[in-house]
Amino acid sequence: MINNDISYIYEDVPFPFAGTRDEAKTLIRQLLSKHLAESISAPFFNEVDDLEDLKDGLPEGWTIELDEATKVSESTLRIVVYNKYEEADRSPGEDFETVYLRASNLYGHTWAITSVEVEEDEYDELPLELFSAEGESRVCILLYGGHDGELYADYDELDISFGDECVNISEESLDQVLRGLFCEE
Repeated sequence: MINNDISYIYEDVPFPFAGTRDEAKTLIRQLLSKHLAESISAPFFNEVDDLEDLKDGLPEGWTIELDEATKVSESTLRIVVYNKYEEADRSPGEDFETVYLRASNLYGHTWAITSVEVEEDEYDELPLELFSAEGESRVCILLYGGHDGELYADYDELDISFGDECVNISEESLDQVLRGLFCEE
C-alpha cells in the first residue's frame, strides 16, 4: 500500500504576499519552528500518477476520498515546510473490513492521507499508522499557488540546522526563499 511518509505544516497567505521582508523572514522562521514541534505525518501520493493504482490496491471495503476543498484558491500562496521519506514502515491494517481514507491537497497533484476512519470498535493500531522511516530527509520549503495556481518553487537545498528546540536557517537560504515569495526570481 502506501509505504512512504511526509511530515509537513503549511500556511496559506494572500498572493501576492503583502508583508514586508522582515515579516516574511519572521513567518518563515515561525513555520520552521512549527514544523519541528507540530508537523503532521502522513502517507502521500501523486493524484495523476498514483491514485488509480492506490484505489486498485486498497483492500475490499476500503475507500479514499479527495477533499477538494483543501486545494489552494487562486488568490492564495501556500507555504509548505516539509520533509519526506520515500520508504516507511506503516501498519497495513489488513484486519479492518471498512476503512475510510480522506486525502488533503498539499500542492498541485500531491495529496496526503490526513484522515483514517474505521468502523470497528476496538483496535490496537490504526491502518497506515507509522512505525518507522529511514534515510535522509532534508527539511524543504515549497511555495505553491498564486493567480494561475502554478507558481511553484521547491527549495530542497537550504542550509537549515536544528538545535535543542530551535531551528536555524542561514541568511543566504532565507533570502533565497524570500526572492521566491516576492516573485523576484
